[in-house]
Parts: sequence; structure tokens; C-alpha cells
Amino acid sequence: MGRYRIITFDGGGVRGILSAIILSRLCKDFPELVRTTHLVAGTSVGSFLALGLASGKTPLEILQVFSKENLSTVFSSPHRIPILRPRYSNTHLHELLVSFFGEELQLKDFYKHVIITAFDVGGPSQSSWKPVFFHNFLERDGEAKAVDAAMASSAAPIYFPSYNGLIDGGVFANSPSVAAIAMAANHWLGGQCLDNLVLLSIGTGGEELRITQDTSEWGFGQWAYNAPEKQRSEEPQFPLLSVMLNGGAEADSLYSQCLLGNRYHRLNPTLPSNVPLDDVKAYDLLVETALTIDLHPTIEFLRQQWY
Repeated sequence: MGRYRIITFDGGGVRGILSAIILSRLCKDFPELVRTTHLVAGTSVGSFLALGLASGKTPLEILQVFSKENLSTVFSSPHRIPILRPRYSNTHLHELLVSFFGEELQLKDFYKHVIITAFDVGGPSQSSWKPVFFHNFLERDGEAKAVDAAMASSAAPIYFPSYNGLIDGGVFANSPSVAAIAMAANHWLGGQCLDNLVLLSIGTGGEELRITQDTSEWGFGQWAYNAPEKQRSEEPQFPLLSVMLNGGAEADSLYSQCLLGNRYHRLNPTLPSNVPLDDVKAYDLLVETALTIDLHPTIEFLRQQWY
């Protein structure tokens, strides 16, 4: 049995433009990348890239979704008090995704296997909340619509409303590499031997975040929201949410490296400054970072491990 090739995409809001440009650049240097990929997985904004590739969209078509105009529309008209309601409506996001995927496209119609993460908060009809994986390994599991999977996976708490009782998969897997490894190696799903898996993980840019304040006396309010007058440049506005999203992604990278060794490669350039997931003003900075990052280590990984 030959290599089973996986690409995964992190969550990160507007920072998805960085992943989209990196993907496009990689495909120019390694034209067989998409055609030879068996499985794509994505969380939050990474779900747009994963669903796009799995449904047959080209990297250029995906890149157009991440135009500055589109992102500015999605992150427009923020509510003044996000503590009391979501910061943004998801109406514009839904319109964008419908225009890209269509309203009726289902995962079972895709050309490649795909995994999209979300989280079910429970609701009145369930006994407990649980992680959710939209996928198409089995036909009966592929009836979810692409738009619904993307909306659920990107419903970031605080920023967007929940979607059909589901929220952003980033709350437990902002980088979905381990989820992809587990499902690919599952006997009833991917049916692959662990030794045959090779995985390229594309992030949305590493941030040098830290909390410099004394947190020993912090309660709910401080962990939930870091007031601008107290927040320093290296500190996140929503500390607990940022810890879960960023810390979880780094842990996922460590786990994946342990499982796959040199058959795992992480491409996640460090950003010159911290970029919140709704910071459209950082668009040009993200584009510049994506266009200037050295891709040679990644290309070398692909040449040595992809086949």
C-alpha cells in the first residue's frame, strides 16, 4: 500500500488569506500537490480551504474567496458590546459561502475525502455536548451540505452566532491534524496503516502571544475579556479563547510529530505582529508574509516524503 497523503488547514479568521496564498504558491512549485492528495481536513476558516479542494475548486478559485472585499464584508458592522451578543452577524458569511459552494452541494458529491470539525453544544434534546466531524468516508455520513459544514465550523464563540446548535471546531481542534490521522487510520473509515500516512499541516500564522499581567487573582471577567486599557500589545483581547485556539494547535503539532515523525510537516510562519481573527486591517501584512515566506523546506519535505 502506497502513501496516503493528507493536507490540513488551521482556523484563524482573516488569517486564512495566508493559508490560501501559501497553498497557491505550493501548487506552483509542486503542481501535483492537489491531485495526489487523498484527504483534506479543516477547522473554521480552514474548512473553506478543505471543502474547496475536496469539491474540486482550484487554489486560485479558493484564493478569490479571501479577497479583501469579501473579508471586509464578513467582518462588517460589529456590535458595540460583544460581551452581550455575538460581535458579528453571520448573514454575509452565509451569502459568501452559498455563492462559492452553492446551496445544495453535499460532502458525498466531493472528489476527495474531507474532514471538517465543529462542536455540538448539546441543546434540549441531548444529554451532553460533543465534538462533531463532518466527513464523507461513508456515504451515509456525507449528506451534510458544504455550506452547513463551513458555517458550523467557523461559528467562533464571541465573534459569530452558533449555527444549528454548533460552534467553531477550534474550541477543541483549531489544527485538525490529529483528527485527520485518527480517522484516516480508523479501520471503518480511512482504513490506512499509520506507517503509510504523510501529512502537511498549513497554519494561519504563529503569534507570539503571552499574558504579562499577574493572573493569580483573575476571575471570569479577566479571563473572558482583557480590557483595552489594561491589554498590552502581546496580550490577546479574549485570553481564554486565545489560549484554547492557539495552545490547542501547538499541542496538535506535537502529537502529530510523535505519531508520524518525519512524515509530518508543519508550515506556520511567525507573524511580525499579533493579528486578531477579525482584523481586516492586517490584510496587506498577511499577504506580504505569505508571499515572502521561504517554502523550500516544505518543497523538500514534499519531494522526499509525498511519494
